[in-house]
Amino acid sequence: KLFRLVDVIVLNNGETPLKEVLETISASKDSFLDLKNVNQVIYLFDNKVKDNNRKETIPNTHPNDLPRPDFEGIFLDLEDEKGVFWTPRPVISLYTQRGCPFVETGCEFCAIPSGNNVRGSALARSPKMVAEDIEFFQKKYQTAYFSFGNETLGKFYLQRLCDELEKRKIEATIDGYTRTDTFYTNEKRIDMDFIKQIAKYFRFLQI
Repeated sequence: KLFRLVDVIVLNNGETPLKEVLETISASKDSFLDLKNVNQVIYLFDNKVKDNNRKETIPNTHPNDLPRPDFEGIFLDLEDEKGVFWTPRPVISLYTQRGCPFVETGCEFCAIPSGNNVRGSALARSPKMVAEDIEFFQKKYQTAYFSFGNETLGKFYLQRLCDELEKRKIEATIDGYTRTDTFYTNEKRIDMDFIKQIAKYFRFLQI
């Protein structure tokens, strides 16, 4: 019954299979898609549910190898004429890493290690490239507001990203997610220098 509403379910990292699904649709003249050559998909064909999920061949594409997100037209009305958004300025959403950097140790309350990525698979777009992305979107959309959808932002990543933003003299207000122990030194003291460094950019961190 689900496939009365859904054409294809894409599993895991979706860039490659989604591209292949769209290419198949473009090349096909049939109303029923045979996606036997596309991995990471579940679909209905010949009134049977087909599950193509060959885990051993799933590509783990590095975020550095992906183009920056394309928000073209997303902030325009249906006539592509005027800007429409729920906030005074657009808030650009960025997802810069695969899964969570703490997946190796895991958190007892969290389902991400078992659902979103496997051990050893956490990959992050370089802070330099993320800073370039922020600078690009800031100029394109005249906004200083960004929201990181990353599961968790680690301390070293936050520091390096703030360094890159500082180099470019970028002013930005960013929100994201992190862990309590991010704010401690190795001696288990609150790291005030770190807090002061990131406070210029990360105005709202959910912990």
